[in-house]
Amino acid sequence: MRAVVTDSVLEQLLPLLSSHVDELKTQSLPEAGSTEDMLIHTLFRTCYAPSMAPQLANAKQAWPAFLEFLSGANGVPETWGPAERAQAYVQQLSFEQLAQGFTDGLGSEAVAQITSCLIRVAVRGNAYVMAGGVSLRDLFNRVQLDAVTAADEISAIAGRLGDDENKSKKARAASEPSELPELATLLEYVQNSSVGTDTALVPALVSLLSVFVGADAGRHGTQAYVMQLVLGMLTRVFEAATAAHIVVPESVVRVDTIVQAIRTSSSPQTHNQTLLLLAAVAAQHPDVVLHHVMAIFTFMGANVLRQDDEYSFHVIQQTLERVIPPLVQHGGSRAEQIAQAGPVLRVFVDTLTHIPRHRRMALFSTLVRTMGADSYAAAVVELLLEKNVARVLKGGRETDDVLAFTLSLTHELEAAQQLQCVEQVLLDVAALPADAVKNTELAAGIVQYADVARMSGGELRTFRLVALDYAHQLLTSRQFGSKLGALQGAADAQLSGTAQTQLQLIAQLSAQHAQVEAGGLLDTDVAARAWKQTVQLAYAVLDDVNALMRLQLFVSTVVQLLGHDDLKVRRKALALANTRLSEVDARTADADDVLKLLAPVAAVAAAELDTSDERESLACKQAALLCVATAARRFAAARPTQFTDLVAIISGAHSLGATQAAVASAAMVALAVLCDQLGPRLIPMLPTYLPLVLKHLRAATAQLETASADDLALLISALSSILAIVENMGAFLAPSLAPLLLCLLSPALRSEGEHAELRTQAQQKADEVLVAMANNVPARQLLPAQFAFYQREAVRQGAATAELAVAFVGRTAAALPRAQLMQNYKQLFKFFLSVFDAARNPGVELSAAQALEQATLDAFMRLVVRLSEALFRPLFLTFAEWAAASAPVPAVAWAAKKDAGRSQHAEETRLRVFYRALNELYEKLRSILTPYYVQVMDTTVAQLKRFGVSHASIEAQEEADRHEKAAPSALWTAVLESVRLSSLHDTASELWTEDACRRVFSPLADQLPNTKPVAGEKPEDAYDAYISRVRDTLAPAASQLMATAGNDAMWKMLNQFVMLKSRSDFACVRHGALLVLQACYEKLGEEYLILLPETIPYLAELLEDDDSRVERATHETIRLIESYLGESLQSYLR
Repeated sequence: MRAVVTDSVLEQLLPLLSSHVDELKTQSLPEAGSTEDMLIHTLFRTCYAPSMAPQLANAKQAWPAFLEFLSGANGVPETWGPAERAQAYVQQLSFEQLAQGFTDGLGSEAVAQITSCLIRVAVRGNAYVMAGGVSLRDLFNRVQLDAVTAADEISAIAGRLGDDENKSKKARAASEPSELPELATLLEYVQNSSVGTDTALVPALVSLLSVFVGADAGRHGTQAYVMQLVLGMLTRVFEAATAAHIVVPESVVRVDTIVQAIRTSSSPQTHNQTLLLLAAVAAQHPDVVLHHVMAIFTFMGANVLRQDDEYSFHVIQQTLERVIPPLVQHGGSRAEQIAQAGPVLRVFVDTLTHIPRHRRMALFSTLVRTMGADSYAAAVVELLLEKNVARVLKGGRETDDVLAFTLSLTHELEAAQQLQCVEQVLLDVAALPADAVKNTELAAGIVQYADVARMSGGELRTFRLVALDYAHQLLTSRQFGSKLGALQGAADAQLSGTAQTQLQLIAQLSAQHAQVEAGGLLDTDVAARAWKQTVQLAYAVLDDVNALMRLQLFVSTVVQLLGHDDLKVRRKALALANTRLSEVDARTADADDVLKLLAPVAAVAAAELDTSDERESLACKQAALLCVATAARRFAAARPTQFTDLVAIISGAHSLGATQAAVASAAMVALAVLCDQLGPRLIPMLPTYLPLVLKHLRAATAQLETASADDLALLISALSSILAIVENMGAFLAPSLAPLLLCLLSPALRSEGEHAELRTQAQQKADEVLVAMANNVPARQLLPAQFAFYQREAVRQGAATAELAVAFVGRTAAALPRAQLMQNYKQLFKFFLSVFDAARNPGVELSAAQALEQATLDAFMRLVVRLSEALFRPLFLTFAEWAAASAPVPAVAWAAKKDAGRSQHAEETRLRVFYRALNELYEKLRSILTPYYVQVMDTTVAQLKRFGVSHASIEAQEEADRHEKAAPSALWTAVLESVRLSSLHDTASELWTEDACRRVFSPLADQLPNTKPVAGEKPEDAYDAYISRVRDTLAPAASQLMATAGNDAMWKMLNQFVMLKSRSDFACVRHGALLVLQACYEKLGEEYLILLPETIPYLAELLEDDDSRVERATHETIRLIESYLGESLQSYLR
């Protein structure tokens, strides 16, 4: 019968099947395998055979009946009655038929009806499955729903949901939300079916998503789950389409709806699923997603980035890898890139501290890698540094963390990318304004990832510091160094570019520093300190780059920079070259490489001054000449030929011959170094450069009174060059000695004025030159020049010049080799005597005469101490004869009118000079000179008598004054000092014999009554001046002579002479006698107590002296004697 089933047969069998089913509803179910059970099974399989499916779908009674059979019973099986059991029994039979392929021949509409029915069964949970029967899951897998039908079903439900949303709030609350469970089941079914990734589903799913986005978030409990199903299905559809190279029409993609889904949901699962969907959509329609990119990443920064689970991190990575590339590929100018990518990057940077620490590096590495490290690594770094600025200013604890993270992130890049990143950061730092931007138009012109336009002056300064500190730490890090080393020179071009960039930055910073300083913007210590640190850090970064470059690369880079249009860059490049030149060892192979810099550097030094920027051009020439000096100092001795050629360049019109003081100074410094290193090799060129140096020296010396710092620097440089020339080529300077001496011995060179430190340096350098001349210029050339200078210039210019000239002659005398000294000592001796005579002229001011005399004496002593005894003896006798002889006073051009007040000083000059020289010799030769004093003993006694006063009464003293008794003077002091020194060093008592002592004791004691005031001494000061002379000069001489005599008889003689003076009418003389007595006790101690009995009467008289000063001195003397005696003298003094 199964084989011949027709429509007519089906019409007869269906009522029979229905009747049996109705009977089952009123009785118990037939047992399995019973006749009734077999009959019902047979009827069902016959009526609803798969082959009959097309006819059944059009049958008015059979099809609805099948759908009713398929629906089953309601309720829980435990509560079922016979009718429900019958419905469940028939439902199982329907399941079995469906499992046999019943739907294969059905149209899409019929399949959709069966699917809807099954979904309702699944929703109600009334699918009854007997043992060994077919399950609902099996049916869902068996029933195949096409994509269009599925889309229609979804659209239908979406429409109903949309209508439901349009109802009033009260109506919505009363309605049964049965669509949501049904929809969820349908979506699950479609998702797991073969059409789950069909693009035909997209419009329906997007429509459904829009309904959910517009609905109340809390209306249906299953809404979030259904929404996630929709998002998941859309994601899989787009991913499958992309994999199959199928493009979903842009018109059906509603990115705004998807973005709105993120905003309206509070579920993390929904957020993640939405982001995955956006990533999948971006793979096909990047431009559409770009319109909403900020909304996407703003949401991510506020939510997803803060999550700490693997799935959320996976979602972020997927979003970045899908959404970012279109953003980057869009290209455009830097300003466009900043406008598009800047806000996105800022989202991540602003959220940095909220991202779990262990995920930050992976996330930012993905971000940089996805965007492209070559283009956007520097952008991320700058935004991180900007974030660090705020924390630095606030003193946040995370400051170091942010900088350390920035460095670690950069270390993740390849070495070439790190260099590129640093270079871009430095370029952007160079483009920063000097101070806060207040002009709106200027702010609009700033193209930076960092928000520079909104930064204050302090924030700008801090940003510079932070950026440069980042570059410094990165370039000096071990990680970067190891990666760079692995490249083996592949990054040379980048290193060279970074060096150029840094030089431009330093030039820009220097200009900005000058700008803010001139504008008065460095109004606080903080600002000034920040700028100073910035410039220091900039140079540190430059040093870092320099250290990373191989020598060959460095040389080629500097040579290239020396041709740069910016003079500031050239100057900084020359500074780099100078540093590297000072570091290379001349003995290594690197010397050949580094000396390749010499030619281009010399070319800069010889070039004509650039008048467009004269200041920078001058600085460049100075730096170039400094490089030449450094190179010469390091390498000239080992490579003389190469450096000898440089002298001609340095001596050119635009270097040594330049009119600018700064350039000429630098050229002379370089010349000095070349002379030191090359020595006599430069003699052939001496006529070329020496006149130029002398020209600058004369010009600088001529304007010393009003000299500026530059003028003084020029003078010091000229002196340095002269010093080097003299030390190395002194024998060839005869024609130039006269102008040299004229400059070196100029009193203006020793004058005071502004720039005291520079003046001191010039004086010291001039003295060094004079010493070098004394040591290196032959005496046959130097001495005639010195004598001629004294006669022509010193005598004409004044005592100050004469003093300098004489001192220089003394230096020469001290430096002469032994042979030359033997040849020239006589003319030197005559020269010194002539100068001593010049000081005798009464027209010469006393202070000038004294200074000249002292300078000549010092110079004379330098000669005398070098003579042998055979030469010294006749010279000493001649000197003594000269001192004792009277000679006419020589005239000098600089003498004024005769000053009667200093006539005595002029008349005593020869003897004074002689005795002062004698005393100086005693200090140096000691006992060796003692035998020579015999030759001047008569002169000493005569001078003591000339100054001595033998009268004790006032009347006699006044008589002596009327005869113009000589007042104590410098000669008087020198004579007494010679007595002291000769007796001090007469260790064998060969000089001061009894006869000699007897000759001197009386004249020596006669010095006490000489109370005549010294010229210029005020009357009120006469007493104290007299006491000082006795205490400091006469008393030490007398006591030392006593000690040398060593004879109590001699002691008694002088003691008697002195104590007789204690009865003088002059209180000061009485006081002086006590001082001499005190000195004798202090020198001889207890031995002198032998004369105490003879002294007691005088002391007793002095105790009753009318003058309190004398009485006080007497008490002091008594106490001194008692200290040696060991008992009181009071009993003897009564």
